[in-house]
Amino acid sequence: MLLTIIMTLCGLCTSSVTGATEFPGVVGDPVPPQYPTVELHIPEPLQSAYQSTWRAADEKHKEEQLDFVRGKLRAQRASLLGSVDTLTTQLEGLEHEVEIMQPSTRRL
Repeated sequence: MLLTIIMTLCGLCTSSVTGATEFPGVVGDPVPPQYPTVELHIPEPLQSAYQSTWRAADEKHKEEQLDFVRGKLRAQRASLLGSVDTLTTQLEGLEHEVEIMQPSTRRL
C-alpha cells in the first residue's frame, strides 16, 4: 500500500510538472514585443540658458551705450554746424564791410 501511495504521488507530481510545461503562456502576463531601438543625435547648444541670458543682457547694455554715444555725436555735430553757420555769416558780413571800405579800382 505504501508503494501505491508513493507511485500515485509521483504520478501527480509528474503530471503537474508536465502540465505546467505544456501551457507556458497561460500563467502570468504575456511578454510584450520589444520596442525598436532608435538612436537620436540631439545637438546641445553651445552655451547654456544662463550664458544666453547673460549675453543678451550684455548686448543690450552695449547697444544702450552706443545709443548714448550716437546721441552725443549728433548733439556735437549740430553744435558744430551751428558754429560754422555763425562764422560763415560773420565772414560774409566782414567781406561785405571790406568791399565797402576798399576804394573801387574800377574808377582808375
